[in-house]
Amino acid sequence: MKDKIAAGAFAGIIGALVVTIYDLLFITLFLHQKQGFIYFNKRLIMYDEFYGPIAYIVGLVCHTSLGAMYGIILSYLISKSSESYYLFKGWGIGMGVWIYNIAFTTFFRMPGFVHIKPLPALTHIIGTSIFGITTVYALKLLTHNFEGITEKPPVKKEVVNLEVEKPSLWQRIFKKVR
Repeated sequence: MKDKIAAGAFAGIIGALVVTIYDLLFITLFLHQKQGFIYFNKRLIMYDEFYGPIAYIVGLVCHTSLGAMYGIILSYLISKSSESYYLFKGWGIGMGVWIYNIAFTTFFRMPGFVHIKPLPALTHIIGTSIFGITTVYALKLLTHNFEGITEKPPVKKEVVNLEVEKPSLWQRIFKKVR
């Protein structure tokens, strides 16, 4: 896939779905139901607390849409830099997502996210790290090692001069004399 935007969006959706599976696993294991990624996105869209399948689907759609946006940003950053250290760059995007989420919830004082306990905070850091690494790896697989989205420096071609040198005036005079 050579389109940066489509590849980034698909990679972001893949990363968001992997993080949803991770989130559901930790919610069932540690029973902290109110600080997951889907819960955050439900509160982002609806602000009030709603339950049921429709609210879950709304949260999942918002979560995958944000994942697609973050994937496009990651694709753009990879295209403007090089593909070296791509896992580290993906982890950095994951940490950026984490900082953005924390800043957003703190600034707007979203209910349910004002006082977060340490275990949900730790699972959120791990989840955003998994999101960033999964997204960049999916981007690598979708674009065949970032082929077509990274800007390669132009290859310098050696110009061959095919012009024949004109003989000087003296060379033409001496040629006629001989």
